[in-house]
Amino acid sequence: PDPRFWLSLGVILLSILAILACSLHYLNQITQLASQPATLTTISAIKAACESARWTLILLGLPALAVSAAAAWQIRRALGQPLAQVAHVANTIAKGDLSQTLNSGNHAETATLLNSLKEMQTNLVTMMQQVKRGTEAMTVFSHQIASGNADLSSRTETQASTLEQMPPRWR
Repeated sequence: PDPRFWLSLGVILLSILAILACSLHYLNQITQLASQPATLTTISAIKAACESARWTLILLGLPALAVSAAAAWQIRRALGQPLAQVAHVANTIAKGDLSQTLNSGNHAETATLLNSLKEMQTNLVTMMQQVKRGTEAMTVFSHQIASGNADLSSRTETQASTLEQMPPRWR
């Protein structure tokens, strides 16, 4: 895939690790405070730790969400355009238009699919050329047979006419 995909994935993973590390830090801090006797100071410290944890998670989570959305958009764009091209080519071939030129992109999966379509198109063109040559040959043979039939008919008529002109005793 595109290097930007791997970069986005790395940023997402680092963001998740940072969120987990902060969560563990604040969870440990809250656990330590909770194990102390309940005083106004410890309750205030726990509230402050919870508030800090919430803001830290928001500040780390929003960029991670933005990077995730950008990565999803990039993946959709990277796969969507080549797949749209494959669908267009398949539709034109299905309609009988074999003149479409196929260019495989730089994505391995779509390139493989486009190469398969290109091979199918080439085979269909070859088959259509063979059918055309066969049809042309049949047309030539049909004309030759018709010409031979006409010639045979003409000779038969000539012989019949000649036979009619012969005296009856020679027939």
